[in-house]
Amino acid sequence: TMDIMPGATAEDTTDPKIEVAMEHRMATSCTQFDEATKKHSYRPLMVPLHELGHYGVGVQLYFDFMKLLGFMFALVAGAGVPLMVMNFLGDMLGKEATGVGSLAKSTIANIGTCGPNERECAAIYDKTFADRLLVEDGPQLKNWTPLFGLLDSLSIVFLLLGCAWYYFKRIPKLAQEQDD
Repeated sequence: TMDIMPGATAEDTTDPKIEVAMEHRMATSCTQFDEATKKHSYRPLMVPLHELGHYGVGVQLYFDFMKLLGFMFALVAGAGVPLMVMNFLGDMLGKEATGVGSLAKSTIANIGTCGPNERECAAIYDKTFADRLLVEDGPQLKNWTPLFGLLDSLSIVFLLLGCAWYYFKRIPKLAQEQDD
């Protein structure tokens, strides 16, 4: 531990100024006052969100918003899972993509299949390329891309609506609760 004064330990310090300073430190820290012992003690680390308002409404709002964003981003990520799976199942990047690893296979450039022995990949500007299959012996990719776009759009709209709800409804409610 650090000495309070050079050459002095906590037991040596009977200086009233230091005792007053120590009491002030405890009174202005994140502590709670116990009426029975007339002393301050530190609060537990795990507290419910509504109790964080004790430290100021901004602290409570910050952690409340982080909780909301965690939930919202989990839903956005869940909406993106079908597209990610189809990207990984695709083989449009060909055999040379094996050296780049999972990052290249996870991109939209890899969606769809070239067919057996990659015979359709050579016709990149041909109509057959636009009619390629989502997976080998599966449906056409062009029938599924609107669904992937819809999932992505809905997830972003959901995220924006959630943030707007928080701004216009949740913040005023929490601020009012803290004022009361």
